[in-house]
Amino acid sequence: MSENSQDPIWSHFQNENSAVFAGARARHDILLRTVARLAGGEKPRVLNIGCGDGYFERRAAARGWRIFALDPDARAVSRLKQAGIDACAGYMQALPFGAGRLDVVVASEVLEHLDARQGRRALEEVRRVLRPGGIFAGTVPYREDMALNMVYCPHCRRSFHRWGHQRAFSRREMRRELAPFFTVLRVQRRAMVSFTGGGLPRLAKSAVRSVLGRLGAPIAAANILFAARREAD
Repeated sequence: MSENSQDPIWSHFQNENSAVFAGARARHDILLRTVARLAGGEKPRVLNIGCGDGYFERRAAARGWRIFALDPDARAVSRLKQAGIDACAGYMQALPFGAGRLDVVVASEVLEHLDARQGRRALEEVRRVLRPGGIFAGTVPYREDMALNMVYCPHCRRSFHRWGHQRAFSRREMRRELAPFFTVLRVQRRAMVSFTGGGLPRLAKSAVRSVLGRLGAPIAAANILFAARREAD
């Protein structure tokens, strides 16, 4: 699969069906808290790869962080620019930033879209743009059964993953993916749930899903939350 063969998928969800990203806000809030704990410094320089509806960028800017965004879709990038976010179009495999420029790189639900070659190149690029001591954080689906999300197009007569995923990860595989480039700080299985709003019933439901996610129960749709540090050369 070429680097831009998934661009129509990104374009559709970010422009015609952006409501799908509302379900990602709990995940982004968890990542914001993770970055705040690990990054150090009051206003880190943070790059978010894959902007979705721009929620992560807006929340990061509200914290006073110096936020950058990278996404393949030009229309999504244009909307972020209009909102005052420093955004550009591009791919994780060729980050348009100088060496050691960033304190944090975030890639939430991105690595599963890359094949093994693209993934290795993407991690090389993340390491390059992070300063020594910088943090790489993100999420991937936990042990996704790829076959369950395969669909068939009667027009092009091809089968494909509905979200464009190319790989699935266990915690061991995620550690193995990160280890050649970073010191792994955490690779944690968890459900991405919110504990705010909705009153006691929602709080109880979120607590149950959180526990099930840590146990890897499929009902909780668990993700892997990872964080790693770029060491000095």
